[in-house]
Formats: sequence, C-alpha cells, structure tokens
Amino acid sequence: IISGIPGIGKTTLSRMLVYYLLSQGYDEFVGLHSIDDAVQKLSSNKKQVFFYDDFLGSSYLSNNEHRFDKKLISFIEKIKRTEDKIFILSTREYILADAMLKYEIFSLKQLELSKCILDLSHYSESIRAEILYNHLAVAQLPIEYVKAMVIGRRYLHIIKHKNFSPRIIEAYLNKKSHHELP
Repeated sequence: IISGIPGIGKTTLSRMLVYYLLSQGYDEFVGLHSIDDAVQKLSSNKKQVFFYDDFLGSSYLSNNEHRFDKKLISFIEKIKRTEDKIFILSTREYILADAMLKYEIFSLKQLELSKCILDLSHYSESIRAEILYNHLAVAQLPIEYVKAMVIGRRYLHIIKHKNFSPRIIEAYLNKKSHHELP
C-alpha cells in the first residue's frame, strides 16, 4: 500500500514500480477497478502485477463493493501465497486511516505492516527540483518563462517553499494560467 497526501506522487511511484517489474520478467499488468475484477483476472500461469489506484476512494472513503474488506484481505492472502504475483495499492493516508477504523479486519490482519507512506517533508531540495523540472519539461511553457526562472534562480523560491506541492505545480501548469500573464 502506497499512501500519502494528494499530489505527492503515489500513482507515479506505483506506475514506476509496475514498469520496473515488467522489465524484470513479469508477463502481465492488471489495472483494477474492483476486487471482484482482481479475482477474475488472476491467472495461475502468468507472472502478474496488479495495481489498484485509489482503492478506498479518490477523495473520501467510498468503496461500496459488497464485503469489500473481506474480499480485499482474501485477495491479499492469495497473492502472499504465490511467488509470481505482486499487488500494489494506492490511497490517500487520511482515507486509509478512516478505513482502518471502519474495517476491523484491516487492523487484525496488520495491513499497516505492508504500507509505504510518501511524506513531502522528507523530499530533499534536489528531489523537489527534479519534480519541478519534470513538470516544466512537459508543460510547453514559452522559453522566456523558463529562462526567467533559471536566470533569476526563481525556482529556488518554489522548491524551498514551505507549501511546496507537486499537485499545485501540476494544476497551475495544466490550467495554462501563464498564457494570461502580461
């Protein structure tokens, strides 16, 4: 389980793990929308990577699948008994905390032991700079904007800002608000 705040990179990290595993000999990537879907796509003769993004809901705890908690634990147990399957799940940390309270079985089965929390406070300035660079590289900004950010070292104000957020950078660049500037 990869968890963290919105925009921290949970889905990106999960996709990178999937790409890595496929490069290491896994045969099949299985993107999931439900646990029933996972059970149907489980194949005994393939090395599979399962990925369930926002498995508990995207903004709040909202998985309405019948007996979701028991099905999830059962599927996790099946995956743990095989050597050729990997199950990657992503969720927001506050939603996972709500689920731990709602579904007693999550605590009993020690779901927390297999969790990775992405914490922005642990990102170094160089990692923040790489995140900013990656967003700028695909944003198709006018070159004079990029030069102004580099020449004036204005990028340091962004990567050192106490409220640095990849999601805010992405939202601003996707909105193309820079086209409205004089």
